[in-house]
Amino acid sequence: ATMSGSDLITEDMVTQFRGRFANEIKSIGISSTVGTGTLDDLQKTQVKISGANGDNLAIQNQNLTAGRNLTSDDIVNERRVTVIPEALSQSYFGRDDAVGETLTLNYKDSVYRLKVVGVYTKDTSSMNMNSGGSNNPEIYLPVSLANILSGTTTQGYSSMTIIAYSEVDSDA
Repeated sequence: ATMSGSDLITEDMVTQFRGRFANEIKSIGISSTVGTGTLDDLQKTQVKISGANGDNLAIQNQNLTAGRNLTSDDIVNERRVTVIPEALSQSYFGRDDAVGETLTLNYKDSVYRLKVVGVYTKDTSSMNMNSGGSNNPEIYLPVSLANILSGTTTQGYSSMTIIAYSEVDSDA
């Protein structure tokens, strides 16, 4: 089933939600699944392509080990940047920290050259509810660029995950 524009979460909705619950919300992760792409390495590595915002890594229990996360500036400007897993950094570039390098992604008969701005590892100490069952490494692009790759003409997101601050009961 395909989502239409009226089904999607808009940037305005996220902003309003943040404003209304500012004291209760720790982070809002936005994601949009694009599909599977292929890298130009010798193994033709298959990768899961996901659009995300800067809060998404924390929500997915992933830790940034090098570089930076995706920013709202990356999203607004549809920058061709990516955050990749450390294992992919090692297999594709031969080292753990590939920040500044260019990853070449083939998706739907198009080639995208993406600058690596961050490298992450999964936090295995807690369960990741959104593992998706895929063994392919997952690369994150700005959600706006993900929408372009997937051919989405409407601006919006297919899912939003919220982490609230937990209150400590001092009487317990």
